[in-house]
Amino acid sequence: MNELNSKFNLIQKSLRLISGFGIFTERIGSECAGN
Repeated sequence: MNELNSKFNLIQKSLRLISGFGIFTERIGSECAGN
């Protein structure tokens, strides 16, 4: 159970990282389009 919980935690962290990276690249893309 604890192993599963740690795996889920890791997945959640990586998903947050991926979504954060997506927002970051989207912001850069819109800035490039604005210029």
